[in-house]
Parts: sequence; structure tokens; C-alpha cells
Amino acid sequence: MPCDDRSLGFDEPDEGFFAEVAEDLQSKFKKELVLMEKEILRIKKESIPSKEALMKALPYVDFPAGGRHPGQMWKSEGYFDDVVWKGYEDSYDWLLKGGGKENVNVNEVLAQKAATLRIQLPACISPPNLHLVICSKQVAMSHLYNPLATAQQLYQNTSNNSLPVELQDSIRFFTARLTQAAGILLRLPQDITAQANVLLYRYWLVDGLMQYEYSDVSAATLYLTAKVSASPRSFRSITNVYAYLLSQSSSLTASNTPQNDPSSYYLSESAYINYRTRLLNIEGQILNALGFNTHVALPHPLAITYLQTLDAFSSAHKNGSGKAVAKKTIQYLNTALLSPQMLYLTHQPCSLAVAAIYLAAKEEGVKMPENEWWEVFDVEREELGFLVVGMRSLEGIAWKGKEIFGEKNLITRDDVMEELDKRGLASLHERSNGTGEKHR
Repeated sequence: MPCDDRSLGFDEPDEGFFAEVAEDLQSKFKKELVLMEKEILRIKKESIPSKEALMKALPYVDFPAGGRHPGQMWKSEGYFDDVVWKGYEDSYDWLLKGGGKENVNVNEVLAQKAATLRIQLPACISPPNLHLVICSKQVAMSHLYNPLATAQQLYQNTSNNSLPVELQDSIRFFTARLTQAAGILLRLPQDITAQANVLLYRYWLVDGLMQYEYSDVSAATLYLTAKVSASPRSFRSITNVYAYLLSQSSSLTASNTPQNDPSSYYLSESAYINYRTRLLNIEGQILNALGFNTHVALPHPLAITYLQTLDAFSSAHKNGSGKAVAKKTIQYLNTALLSPQMLYLTHQPCSLAVAAIYLAAKEEGVKMPENEWWEVFDVEREELGFLVVGMRSLEGIAWKGKEIFGEKNLITRDDVMEELDKRGLASLHERSNGTGEKHR
């Protein structure tokens, strides 16, 4: 909601105030005051939909779990309140609370105003009767944060899914690796591929793993992520790349070096149209499940900034050690994208960046500050310890997947059903995928 006039105005400075300010600064101050008033008026005009209007605009239903139709999301599951609406509150908290905070003396918010209003007052001016609105820090910094999965969502995702945990981990790992391979062949920037994997895991937090073929979900997510970026890719390019990766000519499907047979990944016009239609349908389901929020903040740029802050590239370290730490840090962050532990869904980018730096510096033998330097970047010791263990656990998960599926580098729903049949669990998943949805 827009703020009311009382919380957006400035009190006129009295004559006594201007008498205390040098004449050459009076005109400069008045100009700054006019600029600030214009900025406040601009903010006043901004508004966002109310919670009720937003909920009506999205396909949310409020019935008992088990009867959801494709493309609908449960309010009772907490997804709307915990993810969609929370994202709005984090970014526009000062607008949503009906007028924001009460007027506060500028002396109390002088350090914050530059980031919120981007207007700089002369350093010598400290008027006792000048008031302004405190904008939420998230308005200026929201691009550095992600909507995180709630404990309720993580619990429901596990309890409502009757797939064994090791199979769930393998599905996420193999599909994320397929997305990474497709991004390389499509010559997409790594940040787009990374965002696609984050969106993939977010989607599977809402909908079941067995609802669609894994490669189709991967392709639809990658297409969606690239489409809203500076490097979009056509449907033809996406389908051609995935047709190749799923063919016998790809190293993902062959244990030995495969022979290149173009006929194995050729798509006829009818096959292409069917594939495209299938991906368009899944893309819509992904958008609905995510509440049309495709924002993903990555920790990679933050990690480099933190390394510079820690003087990792200074000459005090042995030659090349700073670059080696940076390279290893990025490797850890990219590896975490494949982790079925969903680290990107449970921790903010700043925490991921700090954990990767900690591991990289330890492995490269670069000495870090002796004090608890991670607290400077808003990371607690307990969170750091959890992430360090999580980032180093992917190898064990990969070996477990190899024990289950052998030398396969790519798995399908048929492979999972075959494994379930071996365990005597296939009949359950032939009827349902564990979330009340039939297989597609």
C-alpha cells in the first residue's frame, strides 16, 4: 500500500536552522531537499497488489491436500504465505504495513539513507527538524537474497514423497548434471545454467519428482531461465541439444566412448512439435509452482568480492595462491548446485560464498584472519559448519547413485521404476507418484 502523506513529507526548516548554516551551503541544501522530496513523491506513487488481490491473480486453491489439479497450489501447504507473499514482504515491507515507519530524525538514519534513497546530503548539515521515510533495506538489497524453503516445505516434501531418500537424491543429482551439460552445449553463461538448477530444485520442492520425465523438466527449466536472461535460446536449439544428450551418441548414455551417429538424435518436424508442446506445458507448471518468481541470486560474485575484502589477492600470499583460492571457491559453489541437499534453497548466497571460501582457503593453504572473519559477512559458526560438511558430501552421494544405477550417467523415470520394482515398491508408484498426481 502506498504510504500516507504524513509519513512522506518534510517539515519546513525554521529560520533558526538556516541561521546556523553557512550562506554558501543554504542554496545547496535547499536543492538537496527538493531532490529528496521528489524522490519521496516517486516512492509514494509506487504500490503493489494487496495480498488478497495477488492470491486471486494466481491459481491457488484452499481444499484439503490430495485433490489438487495440475497448475494449482495449496494455500494450506503454506507455499503462498511462506514463499510468494514472504518475497513481497521482504522487498516491500515498508509499503505493506500501511505507511511504513513513523517519521524519524535524519540523524538516526543518516547511514542508511544513501542506500535507500541514493541522495547525499552535505556532510555538515544535520537539521534537527528534518524528517524522512526509512525504506526497507531489502528494497535496495533484495537482488542479493533468495526466497528460501521453509522447514514446513522441506518436511512435507519428504513426508509426502514415498520414494526412498537415496533415489530422490539420485534423481536430483543426475538431472542437475544433465542441465549443466546442456548449458555447456548451448554455450550459455554459467550463471544462467546455475540459476536453472536452482529453479529446478525449487520446482521439485512443490511438485512430485515422478510427475514428468526428468529430462523434460530440465529442458523446460533451462529454456525458461535463458528466456528471461540476456542470452535466450530458441526451442529448436534446446530440443536439439537434449535430443543429442539423450541419444546413444552422447557420453551421458554410453559407458564407453560412443560413435557419433547423427540419425540417433535427429528430430523430425512432428517430433520437434510434440517435444516443444510438452516443454511448453511443463514450463507453465513450473511458473505456477514457483508463483511466477524466477529471481535467483547467486553467490559467485559475492565470493570474489569477499576474497578481495579479505586481501586474498595481495602480494603477501605466495604467487598465484589468491587466484587458486578463487578458482577453488567457484568450483565448490558450482558443485553445490548439484547437491541433493538443496543448499541453494536453504541458505542465502552470502553464507554459501563464505563456506566455499573457507574450504578453498583451507585446501590451498592460504592463511585467513585469525578471528572469526565469517561473522563480518553475517554468517554464524554453526551455519558455516553445516555448509562445509554439506559441500563436501556430494562425492558420497554420487558414489551412492553409482551403486544403485551402475555406470549410467543419466537416468529416466523408467530406470527409477525398475529400481522400485527390484525393491517391491513399484506397485505404489504405478498408482500415484506420492503427491496425488498421475504420471505423465
